[in-house]
Amino acid sequence: TFLFFLLIEKKYIERFNYKAAIAFTILLTLTNYAKPSFFIGFAPIMLVLLIYDFIKTRTKSFIPAVKFGICVLLSMSILIYQFKVLFTDDEGQGTALTLGKAYALLSDKYIILSELCNFAFPLLVLILCLALNDKSKDMPLRPLCVSWLMYILSRGESIFITETGSRANDGNYGWGLTYFSFQLYIVSAGYLIAYRHRLGKKVILAWAIWGLNVISGLAYFYKLYHGAYYLI
Repeated sequence: TFLFFLLIEKKYIERFNYKAAIAFTILLTLTNYAKPSFFIGFAPIMLVLLIYDFIKTRTKSFIPAVKFGICVLLSMSILIYQFKVLFTDDEGQGTALTLGKAYALLSDKYIILSELCNFAFPLLVLILCLALNDKSKDMPLRPLCVSWLMYILSRGESIFITETGSRANDGNYGWGLTYFSFQLYIVSAGYLIAYRHRLGKKVILAWAIWGLNVISGLAYFYKLYHGAYYLI
């Protein structure tokens, strides 16, 4: 779904790709059917991008943006149905803002170190790519920046938004964070491969950090396999 989004988004103002748009709509609908976690982290950032392009092009992107937006609106039909089924007034289920998770994170003295360790690899790739100041049309930095924005948004949603009622402890607003973290790593790895010749020996450092993350993930999986629990 994200790949087709990038395929359309790359040149949607100059030439709208209708075939890719149909595939994108179908895939996004299926994604929403499986789990709406991707949508709630993806759609707001897409809207921001469309507004940014609208302002940047001085309204020239309006018609293409409407076409792009229709793809998303069509995929929302399944979400409306799910909302009516899952969030009913008689069950007391809904969505609310919360500061409880934020307070819990701030009380953890290792939270900053933990976040730096978790995202040392994509953060280093972002810094290295920005340092190149590459404005090439062949490999623009927009997909990497978009991946970061989607991760940041999903992170904020997991912290400040919660469900109420019987679903309060399900952690459904945290599942998007799991996906967008993975997406950020994959996109960052793609940029590191694309820029490997220009980055020189710095690539070795980046892949070394990636390797440490893999080892950490394997150790975590080992603990899960032997009875440890996880919390979204």
